[in-house]
Amino acid sequence: MKKNNTHDNLFHRIRLLAVIALMLTVAACSTIRFTYNNGDTLLYWWLNAYVDIDNDQSDFVKRDIDELFHWHRTTQLPDYVQVLQNAQRQLAGNVTQADLMSSYKDIRTRSERLAMKAVPDLADLARSLKPDQLVT
Repeated sequence: MKKNNTHDNLFHRIRLLAVIALMLTVAACSTIRFTYNNGDTLLYWWLNAYVDIDNDQSDFVKRDIDELFHWHRTTQLPDYVQVLQNAQRQLAGNVTQADLMSSYKDIRTRSERLAMKAVPDLADLARSLKPDQLVT
């Protein structure tokens, strides 16, 4: 006679899925932290892929990127904690469309603030570019 283990199989599958979800979450957090901690270098490489930054520009571009990241770490990251805590509270309850729209507007406002902080430095770089630096 064959023993029916569907309950045990279902439990093991659910447990396996939970472990996989946890591993993916940890990996995502590690990836985000790694990327942010190396964001200054990545941003410099990204800019350099669009324009051929010369030696004269390299110093001020790196300085501007360092200042942007310092500003972001000291003024913006603490504010992001509030956004994440608010999202955590929303997920614990019943999330409404109004809640999601409010969170979207918060994130958009913060993204625009970051962009507006970076625009003057990007404008300085753009004014210093020579025609042969533009990569097509």
